[in-house]
Amino acid sequence: MDLIPWKALHDIRDVVDVLDETSLDIYSSAKAALAQGDGALSNRITRGKDIMSVLLKASTEASDKEKLSEVELMSQISILFLLAEHQDVQKNIREEVWTAFEGKEQLSYDELNDLAYLDALCRETLRLYPPVPVIARTTRQDIVLPISAAIQGSDRREISQIPIENNTNVIISIIGCNRDPNALGSPNVSFALQRQSKDFQNDLSGRRTRLHFGSGTQSPLLQYAIGKGLSSLLLSSW
Repeated sequence: MDLIPWKALHDIRDVVDVLDETSLDIYSSAKAALAQGDGALSNRITRGKDIMSVLLKASTEASDKEKLSEVELMSQISILFLLAEHQDVQKNIREEVWTAFEGKEQLSYDELNDLAYLDALCRETLRLYPPVPVIARTTRQDIVLPISAAIQGSDRREISQIPIENNTNVIISIIGCNRDPNALGSPNVSFALQRQSKDFQNDLSGRRTRLHFGSGTQSPLLQYAIGKGLSSLLLSSW
């Protein structure tokens, strides 16, 4: 990525690096305070009530099967930030999770997927904050790539497709695709849970509007991991 002469890509790289470093600092600080006991947590500015401290404490007190890894803990920050901003969504999801867990210790993969609000929240969070913001692919044959919306070339001619030679490295911005107003069918690309409804997706006429890891099974599994961790946290007394 450093060798590609593209300022916009370098800016994205720098932003991702800063966010990653900051998240690690917050995580390490909270983990060190937790290791020193409740006294150290109380001495923090947030008195142990910040999101990361709550997550760490809940994970520490959970059984071995329910403990979250460092990566899983840090992946919860974006979704909890959105819930803090949208209290109405948090209320609906908390009620949905409480109802689903009534009389049960844990939910299966299928049962978690049946929670409509929680599923929509995971999908919308991954749309806004994909864990991998940029991916690279290499063409294996000469192709002609169609463009969803025509652009104007330097000679002012309309371009609707781009020829790409074999063995060409192509950079794909996942976060750009996920926040593209044309793909979403709306100029408003901010958080909106209704965007994940079946009716809304049907209105997009089958266009692929979400990329998390690219094609594969990782995206549904990530949604399950996030949903499992979040549901456990929502059931806690914090």
